[in-house]
Amino acid sequence: TQGVSSAASDVYKRQPGDRTTEAAASRTWLINNGISKKNILAIAKGRDTLSSTKAYVEQMRKAKFSSVVIVTDPYHCYRAVKMAKDHGLKATCSAVKSGPAANSGIKYLARETGAYLAYVTVGRLGIKLSDRG
Repeated sequence: TQGVSSAASDVYKRQPGDRTTEAAASRTWLINNGISKKNILAIAKGRDTLSSTKAYVEQMRKAKFSSVVIVTDPYHCYRAVKMAKDHGLKATCSAVKSGPAANSGIKYLARETGAYLAYVTVGRLGIKLSDRG
């Protein structure tokens, strides 16, 4: 994060069965890795990629930020960046190198490919889709 970010945020609200939110877990990780608490905004909104993107874009606009580095698993990067760009941000992705989805197999690649294609087709027509069950 050195030289890259003046602020950090994460999104996703608690799902049934979760002990914590992704936002809270990410906040803890950022603090433990040298990011000042005052520069972190954990946004506990969003159930899927699109609603989470809308939530952080709203907060970024309020803060007058126009670019984002998205940190997510490699197969999810393309869709996450596309959504951010579609909402007017300059976006790039830093794919994680470890964790449960970092080296996912063909099944997850197929899921992400399908989710991307659904987003760029029917999703743009206003048909609500979710990548969460």
